Amino acid sequence: MFIPLKPATYKFSTPLAYTLVLVSSVLIVAGVYLVTKWCLADAAASATDQPAIAEYAVTLSPGDPQTHLSAAALLEKTFLPQDYDRSLEEYEKAAELSPANYVVWLEYGKALDRHGDDDRAEVALRKSLELAPNYALPKWTLGNFLLRQGKEDEAFRELRAALDSNPAFAEATVQSAYSWFDRDIDQVRALVGKSVFADASIIKLLVREKRLDEAMKSWRSDGANATAPVLKEAESVLLAALLNEKRYRDAYSVYSGDLTNGTSDRSNRVTNGGFEEPIKMQGTSPFEWQIDNTPKARIAIIEGQKHSGSRSLRILFDVTEAKDYRGISQYVVVDPNRKFKFQSFFKSDLKATTPLHWEILDPIDGRVIALTSEIPNTSDWASLSVDFIAPAGSEAVIIRLARDNCPSAICAINGSILLDDISVQPN
Repeated sequence: MFIPLKPATYKFSTPLAYTLVLVSSVLIVAGVYLVTKWCLADAAASATDQPAIAEYAVTLSPGDPQTHLSAAALLEKTFLPQDYDRSLEEYEKAAELSPANYVVWLEYGKALDRHGDDDRAEVALRKSLELAPNYALPKWTLGNFLLRQGKEDEAFRELRAALDSNPAFAEATVQSAYSWFDRDIDQVRALVGKSVFADASIIKLLVREKRLDEAMKSWRSDGANATAPVLKEAESVLLAALLNEKRYRDAYSVYSGDLTNGTSDRSNRVTNGGFEEPIKMQGTSPFEWQIDNTPKARIAIIEGQKHSGSRSLRILFDVTEAKDYRGISQYVVVDPNRKFKFQSFFKSDLKATTPLHWEILDPIDGRVIALTSEIPNTSDWASLSVDFIAPAGSEAVIIRLARDNCPSAICAINGSILLDDISVQPN
């Protein structure tokens, strides 16, 4: 049988109990309202890019430092003269409401600095550092401010302290010192000290300033720490700049980690000419084998088949059109005007419309300096060689496995070739 439920009822034993419940309910509702309004105001101020909305958020939650801080930042960005003073007022109010927040004081100090109020800016920035004495950002910001004020000794102490606290400030500190010291890199080094982060920042700065000789000198002096990731990044920047300027000898030194100023002996100048080391299909240096492994020209190092050592390189061709041919190439450092001998060992069972050969090119203008005879088919290891004189104006040559010009777009090549012991040696 269905029995209807009666709604629950509560009886208050005294008027005081009733009053307490009523007051509690009102306080809860008021608290929820205030918290909701605070949250909405904070979210609106943080998310908007409109000064009017940020100012309205301030009216909704005048006790929230974040709404004042957001309004201050947006008012400052209008660049309207009447908004400058209002912006500073909002920064000041945010600092009053959050006196222990170093970020608020830091932003307030930076704003005062931008508005030319140096005295109050220094007070605010020092307050930020006082609140966060172990943080790098307040140190670095105060240091830069003091530097502009001509207080060099203290400025450099703060900048160095920022760098010691957080290596991420190395690049910015190096750039500030470089500008202040009128591009005197020795004084920059004296300021920032010796660390892999400072060293890497100095190398990248010298590259940006196109002071490549000094960048090379810095790189060589820092070579003991060259395995550090931040220095490897600087190496990559330096290497790219040297290649762009066609300074191949220095570029090879950076690539190979040669710290001897290019004086180390390199009788055979081809990298991995015997293919005993793995090869990369992408992300290679010009001083490594440049290889494009495609379905129509599959390239791999194989074991067992070798002229010497234990490995060789095999290229399997299944090419119909001339545009699908892919060879291999490498930049090789040479001495200008010096005579060299190129040599390569091979096996081949190719069927080709036009045969393959090796070319020696000038990387400056792409001119062919020398080329070998055609690569014939042979089941035994054989060699091809050619003598050449390195160009007078270049520090490198390109060795490239190429094919003769095709008579038409249809230019088939099928079969395989094994390559080993490729060398370029002074003659």
